[in-house]
Amino acid sequence: MYLFCQIKVYLFIETNNTIFYHFLKILETFACKYCNSLMDQNNLLEHCTSCPYMVRPNVDYRFMCFDCDYHTYMKSSMRRHIRQHTGDKPYKCSVCTYRSKD
Repeated sequence: MYLFCQIKVYLFIETNNTIFYHFLKILETFACKYCNSLMDQNNLLEHCTSCPYMVRPNVDYRFMCFDCDYHTYMKSSMRRHIRQHTGDKPYKCSVCTYRSKD
C-alpha cells in the first residue's frame, strides 16, 4: 500500500506497527514498549522512573529504558542513553556546525 507523509512517499509491505512508528517519528513522539504510553522527548526521563509496567531486575535500578532493556541507577546515564533513541545532539561546537550527543 502507498502511504503519503510530509517527508516522502513510502511503500509499506510490513505490518501496521511499522506505519504507526513511522508517524511517531514524524511527530517526534515516543511510545513506551511496556505500557504503550505516548510522550514527547521532554517526558521520557520521568517516564523511565515511573512506568508501573516496567519490571526492574533489581530495586537499585531506578531508571529503565522505555524502548530497550537498558537499565541504570544513575539519572545522567539514562539521559545519555535516551539520546540514542531520540537522536538528540544537545552539545554544539562554538566554531563550526558539529553537534554531539555526548
